[in-house]
Amino acid sequence: MQSFQKYNVSEFLKDRHPYLDPPFTSNIDPTQVTLAVFFRKIPKLAACLSFENLPFHLRTDALHTLNELVSHQETKDTMIQIGILKSCAELLISESPNVRKEAALLIGGMVTLMQGRNLLIDSEVFPPLQDKLVDSETSVRTAVAWTLKRILISRDGVDRIVETGTVPTMVKAFIKYANSPKRENKDYLIELLEGFINVSQYDNGIEPMLGTGLTKCLIGFLMLGNSLDEADRINELTLNVISNMSANHNGKSEACEGMAIEVVGRFLKKKATNEQRKLAASVIMSVSIALNGKYQAVRCVKEDNPVVLKRLYSLLLTSVKDIRDNAKQCFLNIAELPEGLDKSVIILSKNIPILDEVFGTHCIKSLARLLPKLSSYKNPPNIDQSELPMYQRCIKSLRFLIDKYEQAVNEAIDTVNIAQKLGPFLSESSGVSEDAAHLLKKITSKCSHNKEILRVFIATVADSDIKRNLVRFPGLV
Repeated sequence: MQSFQKYNVSEFLKDRHPYLDPPFTSNIDPTQVTLAVFFRKIPKLAACLSFENLPFHLRTDALHTLNELVSHQETKDTMIQIGILKSCAELLISESPNVRKEAALLIGGMVTLMQGRNLLIDSEVFPPLQDKLVDSETSVRTAVAWTLKRILISRDGVDRIVETGTVPTMVKAFIKYANSPKRENKDYLIELLEGFINVSQYDNGIEPMLGTGLTKCLIGFLMLGNSLDEADRINELTLNVISNMSANHNGKSEACEGMAIEVVGRFLKKKATNEQRKLAASVIMSVSIALNGKYQAVRCVKEDNPVVLKRLYSLLLTSVKDIRDNAKQCFLNIAELPEGLDKSVIILSKNIPILDEVFGTHCIKSLARLLPKLSSYKNPPNIDQSELPMYQRCIKSLRFLIDKYEQAVNEAIDTVNIAQKLGPFLSESSGVSEDAAHLLKKITSKCSHNKEILRVFIATVADSDIKRNLVRFPGLV
């Protein structure tokens, strides 16, 4: 832009920068010169983009320079006003991969402004973006995925992506490259996942993702993603997308069909990151609202142990509030299934304060139900020693809750023959005879029926050990 011909300062400014206001002075203001060059630079570079015979490397340089300038808000606005979005849309179909990449990145730089997003459809940006999302060059499709993610940061951007049918294209692209992930596609898949997180925050964004096979692909990707670098981050992003999608009713159904709880349950382990554990619990929390989800959580067993429930219990032992809250809600959802409540109570009774925090008095009937009926004893009143530790936890939990909550004793009385269930535990060998006697005193003082049942039990079933031990509990019968 500098001339070899000698000019006076006033003439140079007038000729080169006619929009600067006179009077001119021989004292040059460096700020004025800098701004003049700066504002002239963008239109000149923009003009280069439309030169027909400009070599690819020079067009790439022009785009790259504009990308370096686009970080400033005023620069973005200038670029948008002079129509660079339209030029970039046309350059996305260039034969040069470097030109396609730089054009995509420049679009991504401008769409952070509302003015840029408002012109996306009129500038016909979406058709070439959709086409180049599966470009043969990794760097190009990664740049396109990044640009779409930038559009999806805003609510109106989500609406435009949905309106133009771009979501199904993103889904197909992800499925294509995620089913057999390669290291060179790592950044590309990360950009798509981050875009999915943004679009799946809204119902109209989730709808185009359903029925496409994406949920199944994401669940499978959780097992494949570990082969890539940044596996922890990729798994967190994938869990986040599944969590968002499963908030939708149909999304829950797809997650159930894909056995999401079994796969996601692996990220509840202590070796997982806190973010993974929180998101995994969030997925289970959403999916377990559905009946099939409750069954999956309860019946996901390993060597007869309900592994998902045990891992959820371990989350309640952490100090991270979000993780604990998600785990607590998981238990409440699963407990709506009677089988789920009983298995949850068996696990949580290992820590009575946590059992109380999660269920309170709602677990009284379950605790009483878990105690064996007299008719199930092989040799009454001798207690099955293999189940004794669990029975002991149930009785201690019952005592804690009945002592803490006044209405809890009424819940216990509603259990059929509760006095008969507690009777065998009056034996000193049970290890909980004092707790059983304490419970029976409270129950029989309020319920004459249970008092009569206890009297009959002692008269007809109780062995010498129980009768001898009754001396320690005066006033019980």
